[in-house]
Amino acid sequence: VMGPTGVGKSKFINSYIGEEVTAVSDRMESCTKQISYHPQVLPDTHPTCPGRRVVLIDTPGFDDTYSPPYETLRMISVALASTYANDLRVGSVLYLNSVSQKRMFGSMRLDYQMFREICGSRASTQVTMATTHWDSAELESPGAGDSREGEFRTKFWKDILDEGAVLERIEDYNSDPDRIIDEILRKAQETEIRKRGLQIQEELVDKEKKLTDTEAGKKLRYTLEEIKEILKQAPVQSMEEQRQAMVNVQEQLDNFETRWFDKLKGAFGRLKRGSVSRR
Repeated sequence: VMGPTGVGKSKFINSYIGEEVTAVSDRMESCTKQISYHPQVLPDTHPTCPGRRVVLIDTPGFDDTYSPPYETLRMISVALASTYANDLRVGSVLYLNSVSQKRMFGSMRLDYQMFREICGSRASTQVTMATTHWDSAELESPGAGDSREGEFRTKFWKDILDEGAVLERIEDYNSDPDRIIDEILRKAQETEIRKRGLQIQEELVDKEKKLTDTEAGKKLRYTLEEIKEILKQAPVQSMEEQRQAMVNVQEQLDNFETRWFDKLKGAFGRLKRGSVSRR
């Protein structure tokens, strides 16, 4: 489950599991600081996958309160590459965003761009895009939610929807999470998508690339460089503010280029070639 901070990822998981297994906040501050795994055994009466074990994975957004984007990418990449190297497949990726936001801020654009590069175009049919916070949008003005959903469909998410992703609404947390997960499971059972990997999994494990050489890594580095150039031109209240902003971005670039990331290169490839058999 992916998406920007505060759009309802943890609430979706809690609603599906039926108890609070991951912290939820109604503030702008992020609650999800790490990758967390939430298994659920389906009942024997389940119409599609009776008795099967489903694992929902909660992820921080790339606009996370506590972690810079490069650290979020590292966490998600390690989690995805580890499962792939152990022959475990991601059945689907659920991406959430809120219709209560009046604008698509830069941090939200970055989050979506990183999500796209992590999944890759080939995995678009494994993706479900879902909108949240319909109650807040409708309180603002009647039809506001419909209007913003239309923008997601025809503008911001048009590329991935054209490639086969599905668009859903989360309006009722008592029923919609079960409905959406059941549809994802039905689709996974009927197709071969579970045998495929996401783009970043194949890059790190099969092609043994460094994280900085993956499409997601290159996109993040380009974005940080772009922000750095914008800061040089942007009007600020003081030279000290501009200097500190530049230092923060340069620090992210330096950390992103550290040799720590190089250690990921080949690590999952060695695991793949070891005792684990690949189907």
